[in-house]
Amino acid sequence: MTNTNKQIYQTVFTLLTSMIGQPLVSAAFVVNQLGWVLTLSAYIITILFNGFILKYFIDLAHYTQSSSYREMAEKILSKRLSIVLEICIIIIYFGVETIILIIASQSLIGFLQNVFDYSANSYAVKAILAVCIIFPLCLLKSLKQLSKVASVASMAIFITVISIMVYFFLHVGNGVLCTHQSGQITFNLPKWPKTNVLKSILYFVMYLPVLQSNFVSHTMLPNLCFELQGEPVVRKKILLKSFFIALSISFAMILAVALMGAAMFGDDIQDNILSAFKPCKWVWADTMSLLYAFVLIILYPLILYPVKISIINLAKKDPSSKQGYKIMIIISISYISLSTGLAMGLESIIIILGLILSMAGILFLFVYPLLFYMKYPQIKEKNIKLDQIQSDDSSQLENLIENMSNSTSIIIDDDKEKLNFQSVIFQETEVKQKKIKDLTKIKLSRKVSVWLAISICVIIGIVSLTMNILDAIA
Repeated sequence: MTNTNKQIYQTVFTLLTSMIGQPLVSAAFVVNQLGWVLTLSAYIITILFNGFILKYFIDLAHYTQSSSYREMAEKILSKRLSIVLEICIIIIYFGVETIILIIASQSLIGFLQNVFDYSANSYAVKAILAVCIIFPLCLLKSLKQLSKVASVASMAIFITVISIMVYFFLHVGNGVLCTHQSGQITFNLPKWPKTNVLKSILYFVMYLPVLQSNFVSHTMLPNLCFELQGEPVVRKKILLKSFFIALSISFAMILAVALMGAAMFGDDIQDNILSAFKPCKWVWADTMSLLYAFVLIILYPLILYPVKISIINLAKKDPSSKQGYKIMIIISISYISLSTGLAMGLESIIIILGLILSMAGILFLFVYPLLFYMKYPQIKEKNIKLDQIQSDDSSQLENLIENMSNSTSIIIDDDKEKLNFQSVIFQETEVKQKKIKDLTKIKLSRKVSVWLAISICVIIGIVSLTMNILDAIA
């Protein structure tokens, strides 16, 4: 295996781990709410938007040579807007951490009940997980070993996807997933929402940010583009290829889980598909759920770590100092306390995800990438040299040609030299003027289309936030 292919393989796996995470477990619930027709339409819109906008996103990470999403925002937009983005990321990660705690507690409770016939208290389980497991992990100064474990343990996500597909094909023939004390879980895949047209449209808009979150890789892409080996243009090509491979695989896997999961459970589906298996009392399903919870708990401190670094950097402190470490402990305590409190008060994964994404997620997933797209021509023009592969041989050849050109120019007649020089200057001026006119037209059309798209995204955010608040109250 060549070095390039090895990097592509590793990058695809890293991106897949990022894309297929917490939103995976709620994908089937969305299908049950919207019906498969609207869900498929929403996924197609999402995948097309991601494929289009993140291609430019990767290009800009390459042209700006940024190592983070925030650094990109600072270089392309402004420092103030980069700080706003950082706050959005902190809020989104808070929602993710809360969802991790909910999924982990539900998995552990289901395992204890089905395997050991013990009914654990939901509040107690969340508190024990937060205080006894998550908090000590967050105190680790070095997360290298934890990262290695997480990279291997992330295979549990793919095992979960495969297991759901296997369960589907094993039971689709008789149309019954399992029989339990209260009845049986029968197959039923709704085509349309079970409500009127207006509510169907509102729910469609409400779930768009949630579906968009299935393919989140914005924070990873700049870092990967910066850290891959090779010339800048080679790194960009590797990342582009890896991204589209990962996007295609994740789309296929998430769609399979969404449609098969919704069909298997019918009206018995829950916003956490792993909890929906609970009435069946299958040992493998419970073990799979517990394994998934184990992976998420390991991911908790790994997700929280960059948030702590960001807050410390905003406070202009050194993370490696004693004072910096104390601040990190305070941040960990605050974050864990708040996420545990929210998890105890609101157990719906889909509502928490919807609330967070309809506020901070609109900026993170839609507005900033669109603003980047608007600035793309100027950034590319300034840094176009990064698209060239530099080498010692090419540099020597350029120097040789330049020296030969200088030597030859001495022999040229003065009058002829002046005439040629004026002609070249005139031609260059014409080309530059044409480029400026074309660039101005592109800028104007991009600005109009981008601001129109941003307006639509803001409307989506407002509708989604309103609907999620109403669902939370209900």
